[in-house]
Amino acid sequence: MFRQLLETLEHAGLRFPDRMLERCLHVLKHRGPRALLRLADRLGNDLTQQKGIGEHLDYLRKREALMQYPAFRAHGWPIGSGMVESNGRTVSGKR
Repeated sequence: MFRQLLETLEHAGLRFPDRMLERCLHVLKHRGPRALLRLADRLGNDLTQQKGIGEHLDYLRKREALMQYPAFRAHGWPIGSGMVESNGRTVSGKR
């Protein structure tokens, strides 16, 4: 989702440093979504009202509670989907 948001913002005329997606994902993993959403809040209405940008931001805001990766990691919970995807291959492979 962050990739699509950044691409839409770039299409709207914003320019980002190299490896911006990797930087955003690092912040998300270690600091959580609030820091990134605060940055998004500073974009201004002219950008957030553009087609695509508002929808991406709404999607992320609605799922903020689901992206509390630092807290999840502190509890020892996995934050990736690899375990689920692997399990799905195992189950469908046995059918």
